[in-house]
Amino acid sequence: MESLPPMAETPVGPESICTEETSDYTVEEIDGAISYVWTISPEEAGTIEGETTEATVTWHTDYEGIAEIAARGENDCGAGPSGPSLEVMVYSEPSPEISGNELVCQFENGIYTVAYSEYSDYTWTVDGGSIVDGEGTNEITVYWTAEQGSTTYVDVTETKAEGCETISETFEVTIDDCVGIDENFVGDVVVYPNPAKNLLNINIKNSNYETADIQITNILGKVVYHNIVTINSNMHSEKINLEEYSGGLYFFTLVSKGKILMTQKIIIDK
Repeated sequence: MESLPPMAETPVGPESICTEETSDYTVEEIDGAISYVWTISPEEAGTIEGETTEATVTWHTDYEGIAEIAARGENDCGAGPSGPSLEVMVYSEPSPEISGNELVCQFENGIYTVAYSEYSDYTWTVDGGSIVDGEGTNEITVYWTAEQGSTTYVDVTETKAEGCETISETFEVTIDDCVGIDENFVGDVVVYPNPAKNLLNINIKNSNYETADIQITNILGKVVYHNIVTINSNMHSEKINLEEYSGGLYFFTLVSKGKILMTQKIIIDK
């Protein structure tokens, strides 16, 4: 006497997939089965076609998450029990689109971001600046050092799984000619010697600001020295010990009330 087909085995096939792809799955032949019924759950994950031990899934591009694929055998007595499901991690095809500061000042930070996905890794490329925060995430802070008037760029590669990655369109950034002495700043500032070895002298006098923050910043945009000082009509002299600093390019910046009063390149010669 013929009976229903026994329970199917777990299907075999890709367990991680991008939604713009199709993928094939197989199941071991079931004793007594004439045909096979394949199911996919949830239905919005995609469509599955096949009546034999092989089936093809066309993934829906707007689905992301876990899908389950199962099979069962059929014969003249009816359908046998469905076997264990195969879990498939389905990733939507990345489509990173960068937004952020298109016009920045030289020696200023800019913020750039793409939409967040919990399944994604982000690899950023920056021309003309350095990433000072957010590397590997969907939002970065860039310290721009490119020449004034130049056009630079940012792009990002978003990766969700092996073979499931997309490079964004290049996001252009213009370095504006806006760093230097503030138009409202009056004062005499002398920074010497430059290049400097072990000691840097800063003299400030005849200023129309009462206080300011003296900052020394490295090429990565990190403030390595700062001191809030009085810079009104009296002379202020500052001596900065450079013995602990590595040789290279730095930037002296004078900031007051959220405004950059002036900035100047400094070379530490070691």
